[in-house]
Amino acid sequence: MATVTRTRSGGRFNLPLIPTIVAGVLVVAVIATIFAGPRLFGGADPLAGREAVPVSIADVIDEVAANGRIEPRTSAALTFAGPGGRVSDVLVAPGDTVLQGDALIQLELRRLQAAVAIAEADLARAQADLAQLREGASEEEIAVAQAQIDAARGALVQVEGSVTAVDLRAGEARVAQAQALLTRLEAGARAVDQQAADAQLAQAEAALIGQRDALSAAKTTAELGLQRATTDLTSAQAAYAEAKSNWDYVQETGNDPITPTRLEGTRRVPNAATPGQREQYQATFIRAEAALRDAEVAVQQKVVALDTARQAEASGVREAEARVGVAQANAAGVAAGADADAIAAARAQLAGAQADLERLRGVARSGALDAQRANLAAAEARLAQLTADPASSALARADAAVARAAGQLELARADLDDAVLRAPFAGVVGSVDIAPGEVIGQQSPITLLDLSTYVVKLNVGEIDVARVVLGQPVIIALDALGGAPLDGRVVRITPLSAEVGNVTSYEVTVEVDPAAQPVKPGMTASATIVIGRADGAVTVPAAAIRQADGATVVDVVTTGADGRRSVEERPVTVGINTGVVAEVRTGLRDGETVLLP
Repeated sequence: MATVTRTRSGGRFNLPLIPTIVAGVLVVAVIATIFAGPRLFGGADPLAGREAVPVSIADVIDEVAANGRIEPRTSAALTFAGPGGRVSDVLVAPGDTVLQGDALIQLELRRLQAAVAIAEADLARAQADLAQLREGASEEEIAVAQAQIDAARGALVQVEGSVTAVDLRAGEARVAQAQALLTRLEAGARAVDQQAADAQLAQAEAALIGQRDALSAAKTTAELGLQRATTDLTSAQAAYAEAKSNWDYVQETGNDPITPTRLEGTRRVPNAATPGQREQYQATFIRAEAALRDAEVAVQQKVVALDTARQAEASGVREAEARVGVAQANAAGVAAGADADAIAAARAQLAGAQADLERLRGVARSGALDAQRANLAAAEARLAQLTADPASSALARADAAVARAAGQLELARADLDDAVLRAPFAGVVGSVDIAPGEVIGQQSPITLLDLSTYVVKLNVGEIDVARVVLGQPVIIALDALGGAPLDGRVVRITPLSAEVGNVTSYEVTVEVDPAAQPVKPGMTASATIVIGRADGAVTVPAAAIRQADGATVVDVVTTGADGRRSVEERPVTVGINTGVVAEVRTGLRDGETVLLP
């Protein structure tokens, strides 16, 4: 501070000039001592070299600025939930507004509808099987089983009746007759003997014709049965080979063997089999395998029947021919007289009759009887099974078959439902990249945008992000619009950092209300995150705040009663501190003055 002393001229002094000058110097010295004494004697001005700033009332806003692009809150690249297929109709175009659940793309439904129909039929059959098992066999099934028993019993009776006690007695009589003939020939022939020999020959020839016709017809029937069984086996083998090939292909590759590839864009890619298709190929393989086993058993049975018929024909014809030969020899011997040949023929006839009797009593007949008794026992067991209560295991298998068929039906219906691509939320169609007739798989043909609310994703540095919390207000300015700023709020802060331009930052998502302005996705946005705000606050420059002995203080300029100014170190409570301006909540008043360092 400079002090200027002004003197008055024209004074009336009678002192000599030198004393006057000395007196003036003394006066000046006294005045200088009064005004400059503190500086000369160690009392320096405490404000010297420091800038004094008045305390003021102002609005304080702590904010973080960042830039980004405005985007829809929700943007979805839609895909079909099912395996896809050939596109039938595209129902929307870019820019169309759709509601949640609206159809966007329709696939061809023929195969899917057929799959549903097959699954419904399988379920109906499984339910019918379960109901039949619980209700028991019908009267018709029981009647069929009873008829099978009757047929088996009749066959047994027929086999048993083919060699009855009468047959045995007849065989024994033929032996006795041959013995008697031999005895008579050895004793000499008679007229009555000739008549008897001729009658026996005629009877043997008629028996040969009847036996040959009957056995030939039985063999032909058996051959026809074998041919039909062989044809059925060939068909079953072909079906089994195809079903096994398809099922092996599905297991090895996971693809549909009927349509192993599909067109995706301009290239062909593997066509993965759906769970429903896998179940269908497996079920077809199991049914084909069971049908093959049944056909093989049927062929084996027909082969046994044909062998039996052939053996019966060969042995029956030989026996009948042998009886004719014996009768012829007998008649010739009687006519020629009892020569050595006739006697030899009679002996041969006796031997043949004895052999026939042994065959009637032999092992072949016993085996045929055992086979027919086994058939009768199997038919009786089948009837017992039909009339008995179902076993718990059979009911469990039937229940499982119904559940499996119901699951297959649900899968088929789900595939049918998934053939229509629907909007998961209301919005605007952003893009459509598909046309009718094209085949689609898992690619995304449509982009759907929710333009009711937008978001801006900001990269905030690691120093500032610590002050950002959810819910803080954000002011958004769109350069392209240039109108009033939009209001937003912080809705998400990523916990992981990223390097952006060699700076560690965190992504902060701000939800923005478009406020009826013509906002477009991708517009550049300048965002200001409001960290804190104090309106009408007591403020000082942030540089005036310092720490002393663990306390926050400022240097306040005070003026004493004598007009002398001094500096007071005063503790304060600081609120918002932007680094430029600080809010002082306690310790200062408006109008006071603080010193900067």
